[in-house]
Amino acid sequence: QWQTLITANQFSLDPFVNLACSLTTCPQEIFSQAVTLRGGNIRVSGKLDDFALDSIQSQGNLQLQIGQGAIALETALSRGNITGTAAVSGLPLDPYIPNLAVPVQLSRSNINLSGSLENIFQGGQLNINRLNVNGNAQLIVNGSPINANIEVGNGILTTIAQVGTIALNPIIPNLPVQSTLVSSDLVLTGNLNSLLSSLGNTPDISSFRGNADVKLS
Repeated sequence: QWQTLITANQFSLDPFVNLACSLTTCPQEIFSQAVTLRGGNIRVSGKLDDFALDSIQSQGNLQLQIGQGAIALETALSRGNITGTAAVSGLPLDPYIPNLAVPVQLSRSNINLSGSLENIFQGGQLNINRLNVNGNAQLIVNGSPINANIEVGNGILTTIAQVGTIALNPIIPNLPVQSTLVSSDLVLTGNLNSLLSSLGNTPDISSFRGNADVKLS
């Protein structure tokens, strides 16, 4: 039996982002914000006569800074299955999604994920179909909040969102009159694989479908 404890303080993770993106496809926008590890602890253990992924156990927590945003991660690996939680706060999305008409920020988010590590990274490619995700998030769009519950299964994203008051003219400049979204309940579904593979170009949202109960003024 072997065991090790890794404790880390502040250093740049940009070289590791470059390494990860050499193994899989990453949009160029991923490099637009510096990624810094503020602190963390990872405990890893296993058997001396067996270094297979299924025999390795680990637990860890990391505090990251990405641009102006912060992410707190907790992860566990057991028998090849990974579970994790991510708490995100104050992360601007503009650097990652080109051509946004107004500022968009991920104000806060709590996300849980799980899956088989071997299946998630098949052939050096991220396989979203093997990742299970659920959680909640709050977006700030041009100063207005959008609260959402999120679920991902078999590569399909399902989002149920409650939208508050948002001025629509800055988002849709060609509207002929001043328009405000007073409130809306939105259900949105779509294929994450096609969306992620198109990042860095025009986002492919052709698979996404939505239903909404909208009040305008």
